[in-house]
Amino acid sequence: GGRDVAVTLSLWALNPALAFNDLAGPDAARCVVLTSGTLAPLNSFASELGVSFPIRMEAPHCVDVHKQVWAGAVGVGPAGASLHGTFKTAAEFAYQDDLGNALREWCRDIPHGVLVFFPSYSLLDRVAQRWKSTGAWKALEQATGKKMFQEPRGNEQPHADA
Repeated sequence: GGRDVAVTLSLWALNPALAFNDLAGPDAARCVVLTSGTLAPLNSFASELGVSFPIRMEAPHCVDVHKQVWAGAVGVGPAGASLHGTFKTAAEFAYQDDLGNALREWCRDIPHGVLVFFPSYSLLDRVAQRWKSTGAWKALEQATGKKMFQEPRGNEQPHADA
């Protein structure tokens, strides 16, 4: 019994400097302007692209990380629910509800804006839908005076309210 088997060999160049050389190499553009809020530090970025960038402008960061940033882990919400965001736990209403309770309490104390990260779009969508359906979304906005927005995808506009 002969069976045809197709074998594919793919060679991939994962060095960004190879691709960027077409843009900024000796026979390419005379001027390349790169702008971003996330390319710092420029020395390592230039090294990855294999270009020296003789003219650079890098602004100081606008956030004082010693005074304006706190990073930590909170294991239990105000109602006592475990806030361990495992796949199983994150699907439970107790987790989603107490995460909203905790966020409401923190946002009452934190002046100005708050940025909340979720590990996946599916969890973001699940929690936002839960908070909107239970009224927690509006309650958080009313209790804190802060407007909540959900990150848009693709060409969507930011979501506010349900």
